Amino acid sequence: MARGAYAPPRAGWGVLPHSGLLGFAGIASAGAPKPTREFAEGSAILATLPRLSPLPGSTPDAVELSGTYDAAAQKTDLAWSEVADGNVTELELRATAGPEFDPEDETILATFAPSDPRVWTGSFGLLVPGSAASFKLYSITAQGNERGSNAVTVVRPG
Repeated sequence: MARGAYAPPRAGWGVLPHSGLLGFAGIASAGAPKPTREFAEGSAILATLPRLSPLPGSTPDAVELSGTYDAAAQKTDLAWSEVADGNVTELELRATAGPEFDPEDETILATFAPSDPRVWTGSFGLLVPGSAASFKLYSITAQGNERGSNAVTVVRPG
């Protein structure tokens, strides 16, 4: 057999299974029990894993975002409603170039505390006449749960 070529396991031999446990690997043979991949409730390993989805009711309330283009300053002015959810620890302003907000292409522009002034001014995506930029403000909890505001699109007059 050529060096580096794949050879299927011989009859009577099993495949080396990944048990999910660090530092453990074994040869499975016919009739031998497979290693478990479950951990006991309250296990230290389970405590280190992040949740795949937020607990019910833990997604924060979104703020209402509004925006206009200031032609004299050639910048966007954004403002938002007061944070009503006491679980929100920060707000994150995200934007995409173009008339539609695309979460796959968003850029983080700024981070605010809920008590900060509720305004932002900038020129993201609006350097050329006729260009557009779309914005969302995300409310984020200490656990990392988040909810985005309504999307606001600002167009620089051409």
